[in-house]
Amino acid sequence: MKTPALLAPNTLLQNRYQVVRPIAQGGMGRVYQAIDQNLGIIVALKQMLVSDETLTGASQDTHLHNALKREARLLATLRHPALPKVMDYFVTDAGHFLMMEYIPGDDLGMMLEQRGGCFPLDEVLTWADQLLHALDYLHRQPTPIIHHDIKPRNIKVLDNEQVVLLDFGLAKGMPSYQTRVLGSHNLSSYTVDYAPLEQIQGTGTTPRSDLYALGATLYHLLTGGHLPPEASALSRAAAPFNDQPDPLLPLHVVNPQIPMEISTVIMQALALQPDDRPPGAAALRVALREARQKSLRDAQEAQVVPPSPSLALSPPGLLEAPLRLQGVIQRTTMGTAMHQVVFSPDHVWLASAGTDHRTWVWESANGRVIHQLAGHTDQVRSVAFSPDGYLLASGSDDHTVRVWEIKSGQEIQHLTGPTLPVSHVVFSPDGCLLAAASGDGTVRLWEVAGGRQAGLLDGGNGPLLAIAFHPHGHVLASVGVDHKVHLWEVAGGRRVWQLSGHRGVVQSVAFSPDGALLVSAGSDKIISVWDPVRGVQVGALKGHRKLVSSVAFVPGSDGPLLASGSYDKTVRVWNVKSEQEIGRLTGHTRPVLSVVVHPRGEVLVSASEDCTLRLWGLGAPQASWERMEQAWHEQQQRRALRATGHCEVCGEPLRMWEKLYGHTRCKLHRSSR
Repeated sequence: MKTPALLAPNTLLQNRYQVVRPIAQGGMGRVYQAIDQNLGIIVALKQMLVSDETLTGASQDTHLHNALKREARLLATLRHPALPKVMDYFVTDAGHFLMMEYIPGDDLGMMLEQRGGCFPLDEVLTWADQLLHALDYLHRQPTPIIHHDIKPRNIKVLDNEQVVLLDFGLAKGMPSYQTRVLGSHNLSSYTVDYAPLEQIQGTGTTPRSDLYALGATLYHLLTGGHLPPEASALSRAAAPFNDQPDPLLPLHVVNPQIPMEISTVIMQALALQPDDRPPGAAALRVALREARQKSLRDAQEAQVVPPSPSLALSPPGLLEAPLRLQGVIQRTTMGTAMHQVVFSPDHVWLASAGTDHRTWVWESANGRVIHQLAGHTDQVRSVAFSPDGYLLASGSDDHTVRVWEIKSGQEIQHLTGPTLPVSHVVFSPDGCLLAAASGDGTVRLWEVAGGRQAGLLDGGNGPLLAIAFHPHGHVLASVGVDHKVHLWEVAGGRRVWQLSGHRGVVQSVAFSPDGALLVSAGSDKIISVWDPVRGVQVGALKGHRKLVSSVAFVPGSDGPLLASGSYDKTVRVWNVKSEQEIGRLTGHTRPVLSVVVHPRGEVLVSASEDCTLRLWGLGAPQASWERMEQAWHEQQQRRALRATGHCEVCGEPLRMWEKLYGHTRCKLHRSSR
């Protein structure tokens, strides 16, 4: 039997794909780096390794080519951030090929070898969460797709910490095709260290087979070593017959740093019998999240942390002038990271979006929790206040957007439409529209009054990560994985500009308060400054050592000034005109995910994976904090005025300001907000 020969460099396929070099090979496929000469981009070509004898014997069965073509077409429809895109399928004398998106960088197997030890638990659980979301997506296809070979070598981590699951494709996810079409020449490929018993024995695989392989992968990443041969599924199955215990030691025994709750969940995924494993990827994902939160709560209680969910403020500490730490807000009992934090327009409230499926609303002056808004069934990625401050929108990995009334904490709208996680939500400056960016590559626009979808911006350029309205509201900017910044005309949905210059995923975007500048930043560590009218780059801010996750202009500042947060755990403040860094804020112990500036430009708040919010003064060390306290007291006074029905300043009855939600505000209060 002879398998297809290794393709030589510069081999040209389909008069289009020029082979550069082989980059991987498994039992079923060989992968090459190639150049698509039509588009001028690097791609990955997967060659299906089927012997001449197998093809000759199976050629009499007309199912072979049709089956593989059907599978290729199905793979081409898949859209998920953790899966490379399949863009072409063809057959030559050299075999069957898939043309796929090329994913650069080292895989987890290589990273583990370079590291010489296990990865941190939080990092591994973050990867596991993304992988389980991708597996749930694959397993829920009309014809479930089973990966069959999950292992560290088949997982890559991008600069933005997004994982990508590699090596899925032809005749791999469709075991029924293999049995029906290829008979005894089963193409199933696996790695024995990670394969479940049913796959090794050839008795048939199910989605739960992938859970075993992922469990073995997590075990490897958290212990720093391969499962020993005596701990393979086959050896474990034979142990009882030899009167021996299970040779696979519990994870927390091998690595005492792993909490027992998390160890128990991973060991359940490694159960020999499929029925003893979690029922699906979604269930395993939930179990790991719950175990993670429980272990964090237990650890905090062991440190005698007060059980109150209020915010603890540390004493001010001097940093590099003129930037000073005002306080640290820490979620002492929830143990959850916050993807985003925002101020209300009147700077009375802070809202945060986190991994615990809830949206939290705090009093900014004293850190007291006002609402824990529950309703989303997955982690909340983004929050946004309406310009009048009465509504709060939240976007989640559960593919929905919810709108809440701040006063009552009640959900008043549940908006659907995105087919993948919602990454960012924002209100238009006039408060009439709500926009949401999604992993499905679209921006959806809804009318705030009524929730009717008012528009759809679809650039067809892959998952979107952030959006921003121009201060005048007529233009919207979107950024994502395609390395570009897109400017859209809101009214007609026309793309005005497509700005190129970034060399990686673009994670954040913001307009200056006057709309004269636009900034964007991402995995290339550079903050690009653009003229949105001419569509040209006018500056670049360099200094961060890792992905820049968030940018925010400082209102009312000369310069102008810009704040940025990064995975390098720092917050930096820049003079945009001179392109100089004028301040650096340190103290976070994990990547900074979000920065937001007080509407008066006096306080900056940063949110991090270390489960803290930190408040930094941008002016005198105490003045801005006192103003925030004063604003809180003024807000309480306004509540009292509403209760009397008259304004003590102007003496007039309070009028209905917004018919839809029944909010009242006199003209003086409205203009002063």
